[in-house]
Amino acid sequence: MAITLGSEFVFASGSTEVPVVRALSDDKFVVAWRDAADSDKGKICVGTRSGTDITYGPTLTFTPGVLNAGAHYDYARQTHDVAVLDEDSIFVAYVLTDFYSYGLVCTVSGDVLTSGATYHHSAGLANKTKSVACAAFTNDKVMWTLDYENTWNGQYLRSKIASITGTTISLGVESAINESYVDHPRVTIIDEDRALMTWSRQRLWATKYLRGAIYTRSGTVLTRGASKNIYTAPAAAWEPRENEPVLLSSGTVAKLAIAHNWADDLRATYISTSGASRVIAVEDNALLTTNSIYLGASVAKDEDEFDILYVDRSDSSYGKIARGKITGDTQAYSDAEIWHEASSADHHATLLTYPFAVVAYRDTANSNYGTARIIQLPVDAQIGLYIQGPIPFSGTSPLYIANIGEISASGDLFIEGLSSTPWSASGDLFVNGLKTTQASSDMFVGGYDNHLGSGDLFIKGLTDIGASGDLYTNGATGATTGSCDLFTRGTVAASGGAAASGQAFDWLEKTPDYDPQFVGSFDTAATLVTVQVWDITNGVNTALALASSGCYQIGDTNYWGWSTEHLPTHYSGHLYYQMNSDAGEIFWGQAMFVTEDQRWKHPDDRSTYIR
Repeated sequence: MAITLGSEFVFASGSTEVPVVRALSDDKFVVAWRDAADSDKGKICVGTRSGTDITYGPTLTFTPGVLNAGAHYDYARQTHDVAVLDEDSIFVAYVLTDFYSYGLVCTVSGDVLTSGATYHHSAGLANKTKSVACAAFTNDKVMWTLDYENTWNGQYLRSKIASITGTTISLGVESAINESYVDHPRVTIIDEDRALMTWSRQRLWATKYLRGAIYTRSGTVLTRGASKNIYTAPAAAWEPRENEPVLLSSGTVAKLAIAHNWADDLRATYISTSGASRVIAVEDNALLTTNSIYLGASVAKDEDEFDILYVDRSDSSYGKIARGKITGDTQAYSDAEIWHEASSADHHATLLTYPFAVVAYRDTANSNYGTARIIQLPVDAQIGLYIQGPIPFSGTSPLYIANIGEISASGDLFIEGLSSTPWSASGDLFVNGLKTTQASSDMFVGGYDNHLGSGDLFIKGLTDIGASGDLYTNGATGATTGSCDLFTRGTVAASGGAAASGQAFDWLEKTPDYDPQFVGSFDTAATLVTVQVWDITNGVNTALALASSGCYQIGDTNYWGWSTEHLPTHYSGHLYYQMNSDAGEIFWGQAMFVTEDQRWKHPDDRSTYIR
């Protein structure tokens, strides 16, 4: 696993705590936070991604009062949450220090947020709301859940459907879970009619659990399935802290991975639920690390792979990310990588479009400013991996890539651009693209801009430069230097080397829809140039009768061209041509037309090949 980190971009120049970040689109997101530098008010803004850069819109204060903070076991992030309705609207839920839960709709125009009216989830002097969670089934239906304590009747998880019309909110019938010591509710949408709610149960001096239930929705009515113990703490003293589910697939069998931490353990649990069933099946539990109390988020790559962000207290509390992979019903995790080389207690992340995720955090290395950065997640490659575009490669072990973006591999690397090439080799580097760099062994290059190679250099391109070994050139401009034998296949003569001065071979193929051009250059400007062509076969040369012998000037240069469309029907394929200018200069060259396998066939014996 290898991640690429974008630069850090500050969204709040003040002490920023517990950010919540949600994706609006592939390149836009919202981030909400508690501004400790401004009386703990709730604030939110829009961020826009361009590559790995981020720009922000203006900040909106969404609370009239102070957000409830709470101790870590009533983790402060749970006192505000954001549900994305669509790219143009979001729902924000929060808890103030008066212990009531409020909600409002904000509209998004470009990078500007505008808030609507505020609504109560529930009221009552005896109620003490501790935390809140929300998620959108559709662009007008939100599941809004709060955890509150009733002085006489214990604790509840109370959920309602909030129906959205513009910025107006109406609430459906309440569905309640009555359990003692519930906390940390999270709502994860499976599809437009199903959701998973997870929470912790923290009974004092008794066994503690991570629990969950599947909800189904019909209009504004929620129906809850049976509560399920997803994980049981190994000791009564272990306090459950946060949990962050991520949906992996929502097909016939829905799959979810839940990251959760306990005391110092960070764990992940893989669960599934089938069809419209409200039954949870726990497939596997895995331990990621034994020294992390802060959990950021989980983001999905596909139905079998996901990434978990967390804080590693055993490594200076750095922010880290680990890749999880599910094979069958078993989880496995890669070594973690650092996404923030400083203490990263408060952080949250969301996937924009794979492989780009955004993480928002309190930057302890920069005055606790609210900061975000883009994480480019990996597309892993292994030996024996074949990725192909229009035309596939073949091979036994190297990596073959046919695409615009290129990735790395530890074995032989073959990189191909928009169409495949006929090259093959057991080692060395083969590149077909727009720009190549030097190689320490033999280099074969097909591209527009080529550089020096320390071994034998084979170049097919528009501009060629020197090499220290044998130089083979096929291009519009001949190479000018070569310390060993020089072989030039082009239309312009090379100025030195063993090849005859002024002559160039051009291996071309004349097809029914393509006629190669002969090109000549002159030192003195000409106004008229004509061409003569001879067919060369076994020492005999025959002047060919041409349909037209007139040449055309190429731009305002001293180069002139002639199209082989004017050749007669029959000729051997090995031609000698001479261009004559009205300024008294002569340019001569040779051309050999070949078959698609780049071999010239003798006209009298087609079984004989001349390379």
